[in-house]
Amino acid sequence: MNNKLLKMIMSLLIVMNLIVPAYKAEATVSVSYEEGLVKTAEYNANILRKQISYEYNKALSVPNMPLFNQTKDSYTKAYSAVTALKSSTTKTQLLNRLSSNVKLHIDRAVAYIDALNAGKKIETLTKELRYLKNEEIYMLPVTSEYYHKLSSEIRKQAVLLYRVYGKSTRDAILKKYKLPAEEIRNHFAYFVTVYDLMDEGYIELSFDEYDVYYMLDLLISINGLLPEIESRYPEHVFYRIVLLTRGTHGFKLSA
Repeated sequence: MNNKLLKMIMSLLIVMNLIVPAYKAEATVSVSYEEGLVKTAEYNANILRKQISYEYNKALSVPNMPLFNQTKDSYTKAYSAVTALKSSTTKTQLLNRLSSNVKLHIDRAVAYIDALNAGKKIETLTKELRYLKNEEIYMLPVTSEYYHKLSSEIRKQAVLLYRVYGKSTRDAILKKYKLPAEEIRNHFAYFVTVYDLMDEGYIELSFDEYDVYYMLDLLISINGLLPEIESRYPEHVFYRIVLLTRGTHGFKLSA
């Protein structure tokens, strides 16, 4: 009886030794597969990280988009595989690696690409206003129009510019896009203020019954800015404004 029981126990132990390692081997293979996916995603993300760094490239350019998309795809594939694992220390470690070594750089790349696109919108309007300045084109509605569009874009897109990671990269983007835009905007600021005041005046005068006191306030504001106009802009701009507000073709007010 004892011999039979002993044989049964020994047989059971042998079977268990054959089965348990099989499960362990299967688990090891599975985790190795997930870790391989994580390593692939990390490899792609590391290349992407360098492409969005001004300090590394000394240039501001959109990263290789196939690489960007490949990095996102490899992250998605690795994340799906790792999250399917049962809870364990290994699973937590792999998820942490994906978060800090892959997802972080994808998010930074998105912010970088958004900033470049925003910068190009600002740059287009900057070039338009710079052309008007170089050609001394002031007394046209388009000058005021471009000025207000540029001011709006600077306010709207500046948020995206400041989201860029890395001081050297962020500073390079601001220097290339925001600073030149602010410089040309500031150049036109006094002129556009006066031009818009004049425009308001002509609109007011188009009514059969206009507000004389409102018109006087506009003229006082314009006159107060004339010294700035005279010192900052071409001579013909100053004299044109004087002619349109004071001369024979200027505002004619009647009580």
